[in-house]
Amino acid sequence: RKPYHPKAPSGGSNWVMWVGNMPNDATQDEANIFFGASNQDLLEMSSTSGGSPEAGIESIFLILQSHCAFVNYTSELHLQRALSHFHGRPFRPGGVKLVCRVRRKAEEMKSGVGGQRGLGLHRKWVEEHVLNPTSNVSFDANDDNGGRSSPSISTTSTLLATYFPARYFVLKAMTKSDLQLSVNLSLWATQTHNEFVLDQAFRTSKDVYLVFGANKAGEFHGYANTAKPQWGTPFKVQWISVQGLPFHSTRMLRNPWNKDREVKVSRDGTELEPLIGKQLLDLWDVSP
Repeated sequence: RKPYHPKAPSGGSNWVMWVGNMPNDATQDEANIFFGASNQDLLEMSSTSGGSPEAGIESIFLILQSHCAFVNYTSELHLQRALSHFHGRPFRPGGVKLVCRVRRKAEEMKSGVGGQRGLGLHRKWVEEHVLNPTSNVSFDANDDNGGRSSPSISTTSTLLATYFPARYFVLKAMTKSDLQLSVNLSLWATQTHNEFVLDQAFRTSKDVYLVFGANKAGEFHGYANTAKPQWGTPFKVQWISVQGLPFHSTRMLRNPWNKDREVKVSRDGTELEPLIGKQLLDLWDVSP
């Protein structure tokens, strides 16, 4: 991936330890030494199995903005011994004690954009806002099936094309400099697990709006529309606004499709309920 969107951690291991309270200036070398060589039990276990001292660790990913790390292990035994050893120990002498727990695959599927899948959010929205005669929402169905959908489409795609001419997603960057580079280049690259949903949105909706933010920035950076993406590579985006929108201006907006949390509380790829998405974009028009 290009520098304006760093590669996301791989989730290939089935035995992952999440580590909290990591110092935000920890280095990769420190982490490799601490987790790879500090546990004498793991060293002994690896040596008796004929492997190297680091045989129990596949990889270590630091997410320093969130003060955490993910350590991928090669077996359940390595994971459990690491949990027993590292939980409650400081990363550095005199530092804050680490909090360690198992990171399950099921947790990943239920978090962020993964947690929105399989819930029938779009079907329920149509039933509530379009088919419900008591709804006060004025809505014109899209008679031309969205203009981008293929001739052979599923019932789900038909519903999306008919009732969702515009869809809204929040995309997150690690730093504001990543976003500024995207503005300069009019390019973006998303994580693999977002590509299916964004591709479906592009094929079935006339407009796909991307609202951008960066970790710890305290604001949305701006929003853009998409050209036709080519997945797996950076794709073109047309920035509509690059004016920062502080989170205190969006406090009144909560996303029913994300457990009614404030819109600022979104993971990379979270979809916004259409009425809330439209209201969020409208705030840029009135922002001083």
